[in-house]
Amino acid sequence: MTVTISKGNSVPATVTANNSTYDGTEKPLITVDESMLVGGTMQFALGTATEPIQPYNTAIPIAAEAGTYYVWYMVKGNENYNDSEADNVEVTIAEDETKKDINNNTYNNTNNDSNNISIGSMNNSSNNSNNNNTTNNNTNKNSKRITISKKPVSVKVKVKKKKVTVSWKKIRKTR
Repeated sequence: MTVTISKGNSVPATVTANNSTYDGTEKPLITVDESMLVGGTMQFALGTATEPIQPYNTAIPIAAEAGTYYVWYMVKGNENYNDSEADNVEVTIAEDETKKDINNNTYNNTNNDSNNISIGSMNNSSNNSNNNNTTNNNTNKNSKRITISKKPVSVKVKVKKKKVTVSWKKIRKTR
């Protein structure tokens, strides 16, 4: 009599999205509770909503940039268990809605109905403003590059009767 023992089905750990708000630091995209894990080693890959696009490995994916990420996960079965089916969890790093003007005043711009803010006065007879965030030594004096909300932006400065108005557009990195 021959007895054949088939491999069992592995059971993945519980994977939870670590949704957060952009703050410029890299963070793990997921939390993994391995208390329910059976039959192998958890593996992860970044991908789209429909498929992984990176190779699986044991490292928990990290990210810093605002956006939506899809973390795929599965159990790589051991000698007694089969690999599990792959699944994914959607993770969002939201854009930071807290803004700072160049005088370091904090305000909240959640309505996003205007790209213009007024930031105060400037002495036209000087080549430098009184804060350290901008200088007038650029070749194009109407365009500055500063950081608002910890992200690079293209800024246009308009001076009218010593009132400075700044308009900006986010500079998006391509992935």
